Amino acid sequence: MNGSLVIKVLAVFAAILIVSIVFIAPPITRYFATQWLLDNGAANAEIKKIAINPFSGRITIGGVAINDQGTSHVSLDEIAINIGMLNLLRAQFVAESVTVNNLDASIVQTDEGLHLGFFLPVNSSEEESVTSESPDSSNTIDFALLQTTLTQLSVSAQQKMADSPPITAKLAIESGNIGEVVSWSDNKTKLSLQGNLNNASWSLTGTTTLFSGQPTASVSLTLDSLSLEAFTQLLPPEISQFNGTVSTDTKVDLTVGQETIQIAHQGSTALNQLHMEINNSADLAKVSDTKLAWNGQGKVILSGDKQQQISTVGDLSFNVNIAAQPYDVSMNVNQITIDSDIQLADEADINMTASLSIRDTKATDNILNQSLAAIEHIEVNDIVVQQPNVFTVSKFIVHNISLGDLSSSHDSKLPLFTADKFSIDKTKISDKAINIKQVTLANSQQNIRLLADGKLDGIAIIEASADTKTAQTEKQPEPVTTDDQTAGKDSKTPAIIVDNISVVGVNEIAIEDQSVNPPLKLTVEVSSVEISGIDSTQPDQAADVKMKSALSKYSAFELQGHIKPFTEQLNLNLQAKLSQLDLPNLSPYLANSVGYNIKSGAANADITVEITDGNINATNDIKINNFELTPQNQELIAKYAKTISMPLDYAVSILRDKDNNVDLTLPIEGNVNNPEFHINDVINTALKNSLMSASVTYLKYAFQPYGALITIAEVASDKLTEINLDPLFFQPNTTELIPESMPYLEKVSQILQDKKDLRLKLCGKATESDKISVESSNTDTQKSANTITPSEKLVAQEQAMQILLELANQRSEVMRDALVRNGVNSSQLFVCVAELDPSTTGKPRVELSL
Repeated sequence: MNGSLVIKVLAVFAAILIVSIVFIAPPITRYFATQWLLDNGAANAEIKKIAINPFSGRITIGGVAINDQGTSHVSLDEIAINIGMLNLLRAQFVAESVTVNNLDASIVQTDEGLHLGFFLPVNSSEEESVTSESPDSSNTIDFALLQTTLTQLSVSAQQKMADSPPITAKLAIESGNIGEVVSWSDNKTKLSLQGNLNNASWSLTGTTTLFSGQPTASVSLTLDSLSLEAFTQLLPPEISQFNGTVSTDTKVDLTVGQETIQIAHQGSTALNQLHMEINNSADLAKVSDTKLAWNGQGKVILSGDKQQQISTVGDLSFNVNIAAQPYDVSMNVNQITIDSDIQLADEADINMTASLSIRDTKATDNILNQSLAAIEHIEVNDIVVQQPNVFTVSKFIVHNISLGDLSSSHDSKLPLFTADKFSIDKTKISDKAINIKQVTLANSQQNIRLLADGKLDGIAIIEASADTKTAQTEKQPEPVTTDDQTAGKDSKTPAIIVDNISVVGVNEIAIEDQSVNPPLKLTVEVSSVEISGIDSTQPDQAADVKMKSALSKYSAFELQGHIKPFTEQLNLNLQAKLSQLDLPNLSPYLANSVGYNIKSGAANADITVEITDGNINATNDIKINNFELTPQNQELIAKYAKTISMPLDYAVSILRDKDNNVDLTLPIEGNVNNPEFHINDVINTALKNSLMSASVTYLKYAFQPYGALITIAEVASDKLTEINLDPLFFQPNTTELIPESMPYLEKVSQILQDKKDLRLKLCGKATESDKISVESSNTDTQKSANTITPSEKLVAQEQAMQILLELANQRSEVMRDALVRNGVNSSQLFVCVAELDPSTTGKPRVELSL
């Protein structure tokens, strides 16, 4: 009986307990849970269903709806948990399955706390915080979630904090499965989740061993076209607009060891249609239509205080359009291949090796529809960094370069510059110096075009930039210089040391000048250039310069010498040799400046240029073979003749020798640092002085021994200066030359025959000795001076003057006849008006001038 009674009592107790759990506990729990929610900020709180099945261990909660007057809300159709009841006896909470269906939550973080349809305040008690961070491990319980299923979960999160920009994100999980999360085992937990983030679809799959002694994770994430606009508030205030999309398909492996954490990734990430506006006080820059794509793998190993390692191998590509007045530039890079390995312990202990390959790079000016640069391939080999501010590059190579466009090329645009290869070998860069072993340029082509208005073709973007900067400079106030900025100016710039610079292969400079008529076209072929010994640490050390080039098939130009590029003012000493330059190609320049065309001629020159502290002292010894000019513009001819004091063809005629060659020394002087120094003015002045000096020197030499008195006679400013020769002297009151003048007459005749372009002016002069002879010849027929009347005296004087002038004129004619008899063309000879020399010491003569 007693045993039966005990069984009955236990059965009744069990029945009461079951009834309490199944029927009484749920409504009580709903009541107190609802009341707690209302007490903690919920404006409305409803839980329609709480069901507990003690036999199956199933707990179901459904119909949950919570909100706090529009700030946040939570709604849940159902959450069901199947608990392994027997595991509770072993102090293990095991959820054999967890299912969550149709959760919609709005979460808002503020300075006061967290809003989830109700309010969770921020912990203010330091003791509570410490307690929560240091739980008693003796009270912990093992747990396991064997299978978790998620369906249609949507969480909208907002951050509204005073010191942080507002952030909004919406995460949706359409379906998901999480299997076997076991706290007492190192088994792998499988993950599979799909959904969308801010309406961008995503999926996450992988495995993890969260509770292993060395936790690991291997996760694959795909994200398709996530909008970036929501993240604008996270950026600096200067960025006013930021939108575009990001997509990724990547795998991340994480391993946590006792002393290291290793993270490895592989996959691809892309930014598409990125648009960004950057505002500052002076400029507005826009970045648009940007695409950035990465495909590769990398590894990060963190070892606490020990050496860290980062390695990356992959390809990067991008195109970007940047508009910042006056620029609107787009840039495209097809592929950047990176292979790098970085090891570091701290900022002072770094070891990096890397190589870089960049393919198909293009930059375009969208305003002018003009190419700025196109490069097929860039190689950067063996980048090594062993200190924070020191790195070396074994080789930097650029293949197939094309820079700029000639904008006026209509059919097919010509680049400003192209080259097959540009390389820099063995570079070491530090904050103290840039050391380069070798720079090489191979097989280049440069196109230079001067337009009809005198401007260089293909540099409109540079001019626009200069105009804009000038305008901004005029508008902006002078900046205030701080002490820190002043101190920064005193910082030393790195030294530059280059052992050798070489230009090899076939290198051409094509020159076209449309500012002259007809347009000039000239191609210069540079076969080699060598520059060695560049060292900014030794500014007084001269660098050696050598160059060989050809101006045409038969014309060559060579240059050698020294230059000091790092002295405060320019210093150099160069010697050049020019051979067989065909001058008719340069005829348009002469025609446009002095009015003559070059009919024929070839120039050879020895040139020495010395610049000492900016002061030029150059000498050009020029020899021109078979030089002939033809008049083109009489107005320019007359204008230039006044500049050099004689017609150009006249000066050239004087300089020609019997073989039709011209020798000329052309000095150039000036100061390159003087703003008023213009090389054109210096050349014109040097040419003027050289032509005059060379002409007189030649004539003095040609007339020897009769040329010592050849002078340049200054006359009225509106007339040309004349070159005066020694005169021909006569017997008084006759037209007979004195015997000493006969050989000189022969010399004059010979020179005029040799130089058919020369013109000789003959000016007869009567003198006081002629007058005395005339008066003495008439003494017997004249009256006594005491009996002559004043009127008769005046008539006698006029008659004597006429006799003297006629005598002077006859002397000019006699000389013209004599020269013609000696073979001189009469068209070369001109007789001027006869004159009486008023001086008492003058000799009877005919003056000669060219």
